[in-house]
Amino acid sequence: MRFLHISDLHFGAKDETENQFIIDNFVKIQEYATKNKIDNIIISGDIFDTPDINTKYRELFSNNKLNYFVIPGNHDNNDNLRSFFIEMNNVTYFANNPYSKKLVGNIMIYGAPYNNSIKPMELFAEISKDINSNKSDRNILIVHGSPVGVDFGMIDADRGKINYFPIHFDDLLPLIYIKKDIYMAMGHFHKIFRNWEFDQLKVCMPGSIYPLSSKEVEKRSFSIYDSENHSFTRVALDDLTNLIFKYIFISPFDVNNALNNISNSIMKTTPINKAVISMDGYINDLRKIDEIKEKINTLWSKKHKIPIEWNINVTTIKSLKPEIKNILSKIDEEGEKNSVPEEIISKAKKLVFEAYKGTK
Repeated sequence: MRFLHISDLHFGAKDETENQFIIDNFVKIQEYATKNKIDNIIISGDIFDTPDINTKYRELFSNNKLNYFVIPGNHDNNDNLRSFFIEMNNVTYFANNPYSKKLVGNIMIYGAPYNNSIKPMELFAEISKDINSNKSDRNILIVHGSPVGVDFGMIDADRGKINYFPIHFDDLLPLIYIKKDIYMAMGHFHKIFRNWEFDQLKVCMPGSIYPLSSKEVEKRSFSIYDSENHSFTRVALDDLTNLIFKYIFISPFDVNNALNNISNSIMKTTPINKAVISMDGYINDLRKIDEIKEKINTLWSKKHKIPIEWNINVTTIKSLKPEIKNILSKIDEEGEKNSVPEEIISKAKKLVFEAYKGTK
């Protein structure tokens, strides 16, 4: 039996245009499941972006050939979501704290609603006892939380997010020690598909189905868990909306280059792409930045429906020593010669300007 695992849909998170792209991504994932004869879809939390729900989304779950296994996340209201799914026979909604379970074939599926009042180790200890006593060959555990610590490789994680049901490696020990096959379907972090294996415990966090912030530049993807051989694979569809993030450091010497740089890097994208451009640096006339924005926005709007998101932190500087231009040119030359990533080149230029300002 195979299960398609997604998370963090966040319906209603954006304006009408972007929200339609969230819906489109969800529908394309459903179509993939149907085409590949995968009948079961796991959603590990955050169906909606706010506690309020909109019943218009019910039709997205109306295909009775697909079975859904859903838990509420930290953005969801448990009672509201329960009423949303109450009449859907093809949806198993795990509403009861600390967890509930359902046997599907020879697989026991456990759903733990988001609950920051219980400690992860206590929750997993309870579930591990149940798993150890049941006769299922395979087990799936759906949770919504924050993997943190060295073993998860999440030391640089968003510090705000780790306040939501933080899960450390030690918390998993009850699940690991029972030596039974468990697929942990985790949700909450949006940025990137991540997975870990601890003996027979396999943990997967697929990320959000749509890029909701400039941090989510990785290609949107999902997991396919195969219970027959207790394995999973990552799938990334080409027709999902993804995010293109462009960081550029600008100086009075390279305004024209900046315009070409941006246009060349983002105009080759498909109409369903979303773009975030972050511009940092110094310039002698801020009106030039407005000109760049206007030209790029005009080009972009001819092909794309989602407007570009601009993050601009450019300040004016009145005078520059001629040797600064030579240094910046040298950085560009050496960078191109040695195939240095553009981001590193931009940081080097920024350091030059900051050193120059510090000596004035």
